Amino acid sequence: MQHSKNRPNTTAAVQNIGALRTQPVGAAPASTAAPSSGQRTTAQSAQYRMVSDTPEAKKIFLAAQKAYQAAPSSTESATKVSNYLRDYPEGQYADEAGLMMARYHLSKEDPETAASYLDMVLTFNPPSLQRGVAYFELARCHAQKGRNKEALDTLAKIDMREIPQAKKPQVFGFWSEQAIDQGRWLEGTLAKVKQYRELTDPAAQAQVRESVAQQIETRLGESELAFILKEYPHEFPSDEIYLRLANIRLAAGNKDDALGFAKQVLAKSASGTLLHKKASILINRIQTLGDISNRKVGVLVPMSGDGESVGRLIKDGFELGLSEARKKDPQFIEVSYADAGPSAETALAAFERLVFEEKVMMVWGPVSASQSELIATKAAELGVPYVTFSQRSSLVQKGNSIFRLAPTPESQVRALVNYSIEKLKAKHFAILYPEDNFGKEFADAYFKVVEEKGGLITAAESYPKNQSDFRVQIENMVGTGFPAHRKTEKAQDLELQEQKLGRVLTPKELNQYNLKPIIDFDVLFLPDTSKAIGQMVSAFYFADVTTAPFMGPSTWNNPQLLVRAGQYLEGAMFVDLFSTEQTTPAAKKFVMQYRANYGQAPNSIAALGYDAALTSKTLFLTGQPRSHEDLRRRLEQLGKIDGALGNLNWDERREALTEMQLFKVSRGAFKYEAAVPAVDVKN
Repeated sequence: MQHSKNRPNTTAAVQNIGALRTQPVGAAPASTAAPSSGQRTTAQSAQYRMVSDTPEAKKIFLAAQKAYQAAPSSTESATKVSNYLRDYPEGQYADEAGLMMARYHLSKEDPETAASYLDMVLTFNPPSLQRGVAYFELARCHAQKGRNKEALDTLAKIDMREIPQAKKPQVFGFWSEQAIDQGRWLEGTLAKVKQYRELTDPAAQAQVRESVAQQIETRLGESELAFILKEYPHEFPSDEIYLRLANIRLAAGNKDDALGFAKQVLAKSASGTLLHKKASILINRIQTLGDISNRKVGVLVPMSGDGESVGRLIKDGFELGLSEARKKDPQFIEVSYADAGPSAETALAAFERLVFEEKVMMVWGPVSASQSELIATKAAELGVPYVTFSQRSSLVQKGNSIFRLAPTPESQVRALVNYSIEKLKAKHFAILYPEDNFGKEFADAYFKVVEEKGGLITAAESYPKNQSDFRVQIENMVGTGFPAHRKTEKAQDLELQEQKLGRVLTPKELNQYNLKPIIDFDVLFLPDTSKAIGQMVSAFYFADVTTAPFMGPSTWNNPQLLVRAGQYLEGAMFVDLFSTEQTTPAAKKFVMQYRANYGQAPNSIAALGYDAALTSKTLFLTGQPRSHEDLRRRLEQLGKIDGALGNLNWDERREALTEMQLFKVSRGAFKYEAAVPAVDVKN
């Protein structure tokens, strides 16, 4: 897939809120309700198209309709419907026949042809009674082609009185899916509520109700919740919104408002229901939130399953970091370890146990992005200081009680770009990245930092995840994929070769001629896993792109990368969190103590645990904090700490790391080079 060299567009689309507010719920008035096939009468409103077929035409249509209903994907039945349209393009049933043909072509994954039939239905004047359904089917065409915004705009044109009652849940459900897929959370939730109100099956209603509750809990802000509450002040989902508002007010430190909302839900909801239980639990937690253990911190890491080794390394590092302080005072800090488990839900449950049962002052971990996402949201609501080990960029934006001890895509990119400009004197940059969240996050950071530093990105391409052939992207980056634009250059080059040889080139020599790559960049950034890089760098080598050094993020720090592509990577560079060869006194001390205690060299995961313990120790050296807020302020004002990971700086940015460690591929091995700044120093 080709991409422009501009930063990916992340501007949110305008939501069709007004359309959802004005749609009436329930059966349409008798004068305008869309009839089922064969039920048209002269009693229908004169505002719609009214045509009568001859008996012969009606007979042909009903036969075609019967065939279509028996086999809607059959070419034979579609031909019969098409023949009716051919002979009676303005016939009584032309609109229904047009819908049948549209659905047939949608089933054949041909949305363009389907859309042409729907356009026919929509252009009838007076309008067809099937207009609303035609708009719905047209929205499906747009969605099948990946045009989700166009699908939403088309749905907003529907007058729900033109949709049969039985079809309304399907329309609103589809609307919600499209809006949520586009990140238009309020629009998606409103459509989902409409779907709930149109359903009659209790099981289906329960499923939709759960989906709405999840959107309210995880996606909507206070202003959006207030909007929905104004629409539905005394019915679903008002109780769910009041419960969410209770959590939001609690996060803002307004316990009285939070308690009031929670008690309102408790009074209105039926005893024994999940909502009633949640309100009861929240009330209990609000009333006991100030009850804390002043010396206790929580560490939330995987302690079972596939991630058990990660959790063990963090725990080993944490215990080592506290060992000296505990020799002086065994009760200096009490640590409660909790197993994050296999999912975001198990991690959240463990976090809540640490806060409400263990009554910890703060929580560290885990590494998992999905687990940290859910925990950060809850920690922000409760005002509990939480330090994540996850790289996901958005986490610290959830609230001022969220901190990070981990590299982010931007910190890694900033370290590489700083080094490229200051040490390599690079001015021009290139990037080839995967089209997944990982790749896009690194690409966004790369465009941002290069621009900030005054550099210029001269080549940028992306590729679908799991792609193994990168020739097209590489040719686009170095200009060999556009021979038609380089005809003059080719002719001059061939003429020069013939002059050197003193003869005319043979047909075989002409056929073997390849344009030379235009390498107009000084460094090339490849943010992907070692498996993908192994395939990618060999493709660059065979395309004769060998002068610009390759650079990568911490995912490159894998011995398999050398096995897969070591011969193509000489001089390539990447950054990671930690090296046993760091020369700072704090890093040397950590490596020596870790070897002495555990009989092996530490890695970056153990270093995370160690520096988390050093930070905890420093926080408590000035005395026991009085509250979560007191400890949060201490952490925000803690300042610099010399740790195993280098110079940490705890301040209002709430991002502790200030440097990354640079490695270089040299003679088939990873060689540690130096610490490089991962933040820009303010004057």
